Amino acid sequence: MQWEAPSKPLAVDDPLLLPEREVHAEIGLNWLLDQEIPKGGYVRILAESLLWEERHGKTRVRTTVGLTTCMELHGGWTIASSSWNFLRNRWLDRKQELITIIQEETKCTEEKE
Repeated sequence: MQWEAPSKPLAVDDPLLLPEREVHAEIGLNWLLDQEIPKGGYVRILAESLLWEERHGKTRVRTTVGLTTCMELHGGWTIASSSWNFLRNRWLDRKQELITIIQEETKCTEEKE
């Protein structure tokens, strides 16, 4: 009979905890979400959810509470902000085209539901 070999706990490979520290930066004013994170990283806990608004032509796109919403009267949509951030970083120069594709996909999904 052979016993199972000793294993190492998964926690051994976990990164160290990031300290909470006060960073004097106002998002959207002197620090933007697409900038490099300060060396060593940090955690900041906020009392309220941040609102992030972008304009692509005449279209407003707002991100808050983990959701991104297109603010068009006849073609608005809401998707997870992580999905929006992933897509917009791959459609760098074609954001208006991306917005149109998301509108079509959300319309198709709503019809199927």
